[in-house]
Amino acid sequence: MTSLDSTALGEVIVRVTRKWVFDETGADLTPGMVETLIERIGRVQETASMLSLIDSCRAVDTDPAARELLRLLACEDPTGRPFDQHRRRACEDHLTMAAGLIARLTAARYGYDERVEREAIRLRLADDPRYARTLLMESLDVIEMVLELQYASAERRREATAR
Repeated sequence: MTSLDSTALGEVIVRVTRKWVFDETGADLTPGMVETLIERIGRVQETASMLSLIDSCRAVDTDPAARELLRLLACEDPTGRPFDQHRRRACEDHLTMAAGLIARLTAARYGYDERVEREAIRLRLADDPRYARTLLMESLDVIEMVLELQYASAERRREATAR
């Protein structure tokens, strides 16, 4: 795969995640809402596990779409299986959808095996407790960037239709 494949994969994952959030809450994900989550996570103790970071943010967030996105990011994303919604909460940080998003995109971009990427994430999380927050913020950054592209594309289509 190439970086183009990685970009397309990110687009698909965010589009599907956005649909899951909407189906569950009736609310749409927005770049601004994801930016608020990133800011909130930036203020949480950096040595916390990813799952505890997510729990801390869910405990104070009132936006239903934000809460659902956080819940999804804490769910299992089994290595080596197609991307799909899993309702069961991950038991370890490297098995979360947040870690899976980064592992899948890195593997697609550089042509690596996703299992190797996931193992690298597991090892790094074990060695550096601060990496959990970095990894969660990276996954939210990807989601925010893709949402910005999706919203900009929709706006361009609306403008073209209005002409």
